[in-house]
Amino acid sequence: MLQDKKNDSETKRLLNIILRNIQIGAYAPDNKLPSEAQMMKLYISDVYHIRKAVSILKKEGILYSIPKFGVFVKKETAAQPKNDFADKTSAELIYSSRNSMDSQRDLWNEVLSEYYNYKSPGIITTLYGESGKKLPQGDIYEYSQSFTDFSDDSFLNIKKYFPSIPAYPELMPDEFSIPVYYSTHILIYNENILKKLGFPAPSYRNFKEQTEYLESVLRETAKHPEYIMPGTAQTCRTGLGNYVYEMYSDLAKGISEKAFLKKYSEVIHSVTDFRKNYPPPEPSNNAAISYNLFTEGKSPFYLGWNTDWIRLREIKPAFKFGGAMMYSVGDTILRIPMMLAVRKETKSPVECLHLARFLQKPEIRKKYTEFGMLPLLDEEYKDLPYQLVISPEKKGKADFLNNDEYYICGNIINTELNNIALRSKPVEDAIADIVMFSQGYLRMKQEESQ
Repeated sequence: MLQDKKNDSETKRLLNIILRNIQIGAYAPDNKLPSEAQMMKLYISDVYHIRKAVSILKKEGILYSIPKFGVFVKKETAAQPKNDFADKTSAELIYSSRNSMDSQRDLWNEVLSEYYNYKSPGIITTLYGESGKKLPQGDIYEYSQSFTDFSDDSFLNIKKYFPSIPAYPELMPDEFSIPVYYSTHILIYNENILKKLGFPAPSYRNFKEQTEYLESVLRETAKHPEYIMPGTAQTCRTGLGNYVYEMYSDLAKGISEKAFLKKYSEVIHSVTDFRKNYPPPEPSNNAAISYNLFTEGKSPFYLGWNTDWIRLREIKPAFKFGGAMMYSVGDTILRIPMMLAVRKETKSPVECLHLARFLQKPEIRKKYTEFGMLPLLDEEYKDLPYQLVISPEKKGKADFLNNDEYYICGNIINTELNNIALRSKPVEDAIADIVMFSQGYLRMKQEESQ
C-alpha cells in the first residue's frame, strides 16, 4: 500500500499524477515514462521531487528501471495500482490536446502554472494525442473542426446550462464549443533566398497581388537549379474562403451543374491555376518533405499554417525567415477555430468550466496571439508576431463545418479541386462530379434520417 506520512505535498502531487496516468492507460505496461526533463516540463516541477516520486514507485514495485534506457511501468501492477495520494478534496481533470511541438507544450505549461496560482484546481493531467490517432479521452478537450472522435452527444451543452462561461458567446459555432484562438494560412519565406532572387519581403494587399507576387518569385526560382519549387500544407478547399459555404448552400438547394459552372468557374480557376502552373517536383509535393526542404534552405518559401511558422522558430534554421498572413479567394482571412469542449460524463464539470473561463482571460489570449495564433478580437491583431499582418477587417466567416458540410467540402469538393490542379482534370468534368456526388450524398443522408 502506498502510504508515507512523511512525503511532502509536491511529491504527493507527482505520485498522484503518475499513478493517474498509469490507471487511465496513458503510461502503458512495459512502456517508458517520459524523461526527467520532460516530466519537469509536463508537471511543472523540479528534478528533486521527480526523482523522489519515481523512487517511491519503484520501491512499491509499480515502476522499474533499465540502465541507460529509462524507467518503465511494471506489467503485473499496471492495471489498477492503488493510489493513496489522490487529493480527495480536489478534482482531477484530464486535459486532452493534440499539441505536438515542444514550444506548444511549453506554452501550455506556462499557462497552467498561472492557473495554479490563480486557483487551486487539484490535479490537471494533460494527455497529448498523436496525429492520425484517436484523441485520448479527457474531461476537457482542445480541438478543431476535424475532431471526429466523439459525437456532439458526448459534450456538455455550455450555452444551455452555463451561458455566462463563454466570454464571447456570439463566437461559439454550436452549443458545446468555446473558441480560444484560430488557425490560418501563413506564407513562410526565406529572406536570404528572396534577396538573391531580387525580391523584397511580401507586402501584397489582396489575393490578386498575393498570387502575382508568388508567381513572380516562382518564375525566377525556376531559373535557378540550386533551388527547388516550394511545397504546401494548405488545401485547395481552405483557399476558397467564404465561397465554400456558398457552394455548400447552393448544392443543398439543388443547384444545377450548368448554374454551378457559371457561378463558380472563375473562383475554382483562382484556387487551382496557381498549383497547376507551379507544381512542386516529386517527392517534395509531400507536405512534410517539402517543409523539411524549406527548413534546409532549398526553396524561397513554404505555403503553410501558423503551426509551421511556430515550428520553424523552434527549429531555428540557419537563414533569416519571416511570416506573412495570406488571403483566400475573395480577399478574406481563413480562420479555423481551436476550441474547448467539456465531456458530458465528466465528474468535475464545474472545475472544467473554471479552467475554460481562465483560458479566455485577456492576458492568456495575449500569450497565444504573441505565440502566433490568430486572436478572437480585432484589437488583438496588433500582438501577432508576423511581418505581414492583414487587417482584421478582412477576416472571413469562422471556418467551422458540421459533419455533412465537412464531408462535402473537405472530401468531395477538395478532391475535385486537387484533380484539376494536380491531375489536369477539366474544370467542367470536376464540377459535374462535385454536383453529382454532393447532391447524391445529401439525398442519401436525408433518407437515412427519415
